[in-house]
Amino acid sequence: MNRDEIKEFVIVKPGVIEDFPFGDDVSVFKVGDKMFLLMSLENIENPEKEGGICFRITLKAKPEDVDFYTDNFDFITRGYYTNKRHWVTITVGEESDREFLMKLMGESYDLVFNSLTKKKKEEISR
Repeated sequence: MNRDEIKEFVIVKPGVIEDFPFGDDVSVFKVGDKMFLLMSLENIENPEKEGGICFRITLKAKPEDVDFYTDNFDFITRGYYTNKRHWVTITVGEESDREFLMKLMGESYDLVFNSLTKKKKEEISR
């Protein structure tokens, strides 16, 4: 999965905007002014594939899911520069499991959307 595919997946969700509050090298996707996905725009070397590149995304998750994901997947760590109890950072490469990433991105969006006030949810749902 690449950055364009990630953006295409999340930007169509209700109320989503893309912002760059941390500079030009991190794309932040928000719903109701709250972040649910941070995407690094810098490439890093893929340790699994010689000459391959990858990048990182950071997503919101339930604390019990954070524990499960970080215990069971080498490419998922506790969130960089975020609350490590509620965020995970995922190293994404071309060979990453698209369905799994879409599931995690959808869950992140849902967690943040559901935390919004009733008024904010109604504004977004119009």
